[in-house]
Amino acid sequence: MQRCVSSGTKPPHARRGFTLIELLVVIAIIAILIGLLLPAVQKVREAAARSTCQNNMKQLGLAVANYESAQQRLPLGFHDTITLPTGTIEQGSKAGVLVQLLPQMEQENIFRLIPSQVYTAGVSTGGQDWVNFQFPTTYSASRNRVKTFECPSDNPYDASRAIITRIGSGNRPGTNSPSGSGSGYSIAGLVGAGGLPGLTNYVACGGTLGAFTPSNPASLTQPIYARHAGPFVSNVQNNFASVTDGLSNTVFFGEYVGGFDSTSGTTREWSMAWMSGSSFPTYWSISPDKKTLNHFYSLNSRHIGVINCSYGDGSVRSIKHTGISVPASLADITVPSGSGWQTMQANAGRSDSDTYNFDN
Repeated sequence: MQRCVSSGTKPPHARRGFTLIELLVVIAIIAILIGLLLPAVQKVREAAARSTCQNNMKQLGLAVANYESAQQRLPLGFHDTITLPTGTIEQGSKAGVLVQLLPQMEQENIFRLIPSQVYTAGVSTGGQDWVNFQFPTTYSASRNRVKTFECPSDNPYDASRAIITRIGSGNRPGTNSPSGSGSGYSIAGLVGAGGLPGLTNYVACGGTLGAFTPSNPASLTQPIYARHAGPFVSNVQNNFASVTDGLSNTVFFGEYVGGFDSTSGTTREWSMAWMSGSSFPTYWSISPDKKTLNHFYSLNSRHIGVINCSYGDGSVRSIKHTGISVPASLADITVPSGSGWQTMQANAGRSDSDTYNFDN
């Protein structure tokens, strides 16, 4: 009998496992590939979201055109304070453009629930804003969420403090610069009243400071503010004929993300209700710095480096943040230069005869 002697080699069919070093190398390669792929995926996702946002704003532009064609005038810019026949000044409902466009946005079912007093110029709501007028009927209607009013790149429902019902403006005494004012309701109070209202990322353009009336004949800036009134101003329904600068040159809607905390600029404290996104002032232009108070009053978006704006002819354009800031001096307002701020105001005003265009 012969004895088999082992050669010391493994059978050809024997399996060999990965060593620890090989496993770590494979994991590292996978991590690198994910690191390279993730930004590309995020970029594609943002491009899709930005496209959807532009389509939303396109729908707003078409809705305005259909409204003006049917009514021969634009929606009321903002239901502001009114003077009663007795001479008493009464608070308005603070509602405006997006409310009136609901039927043109295929939201007739919501529109029917909202009393016409809320969006009719000169009609009293008894000094009640839309949150309280005919409560809970009007407020319940406002709680409907309209996806076309929201930018998919943002989530306005993550606000931690309050919901805006008005953004207004007025002159700060003794200076050449306007001061803003904003008001709203705490989130806790609104939740206690039944839940948050529907929110929006789109606001109607009121021009530099809306329907601004100069109070100082010697002022160098006030006539400029007045000249740049936009298509949607308080207690007025303009029409396309009043947009003498041309529909293709006049901003009708811009993007807005709300107000953020001044410490980190990462926590959103305020968001805008769609019942309130009207006659928005453009004095504060576009502010990418969320740590400043200006951001509360400025157009902005979650898109990288740009905001979308819908013009009167229905076109939607992306405007870069670069160089569009609040004026730092009197000359920034009064000396024609075609600066970013002046270009913003020229595009926001409906009949200022300025011809500055964004270089995008």
